[in-house]
Amino acid sequence: MINPEDKTNNGYLHFLIQRAMRINFSDKRVIILLHIIMWIAILSLPFIQFSSDRHRMPGPPTEEIRLAFLHLSILNNLVWIVIFYLNSILLIPRLATPKKWTAYTLSIFILFVFALGVNYILFKTIIDDGHYNLIRSITFSLPPFILAILSSSLWQIWRDKTRAAQRLQQQKEENLKTELSFLRSQISPHFIFNILNN
Repeated sequence: MINPEDKTNNGYLHFLIQRAMRINFSDKRVIILLHIIMWIAILSLPFIQFSSDRHRMPGPPTEEIRLAFLHLSILNNLVWIVIFYLNSILLIPRLATPKKWTAYTLSIFILFVFALGVNYILFKTIIDDGHYNLIRSITFSLPPFILAILSSSLWQIWRDKTRAAQRLQQQKEENLKTELSFLRSQISPHFIFNILNN
């Protein structure tokens, strides 16, 4: 038996899906809005973990140390945002070609070393008496770094394909307009000639 409430929810879900399908993802305002939503979600993760850790860890770490690590995590997330845009706007268009693949790989490695250096500086600045563990920092920083590089690469690929599809559509429209004007120019003299002969 079909629950009427499920039918209403499915109708609303269908309505939301239809609305989402009508969104023009090539519109700059939509892209900016999606970026803002994505970064708000990513930057809110430390707050979610901070509030869940508060109930789970009553032991040695003081509230001050946990708050310092929260600040460190937020600032590290800002580093991942910078790496995301550096890779997608600067490195991929200039270096992600078969001839420059080694330069691109070296640039990615340099970016990771840069991220570790910023992490070290932030750690020493925010957590005064903390002991910096390089191995722990690498294992902590590597997954978000890989995620930032992969997501920025996928975003750039999607952006390039969208632009290529738009250029192809414009080219087709221009060809169609040219062909139509050519046909009009061909028809027009014959039409006038036929009228004059009758």
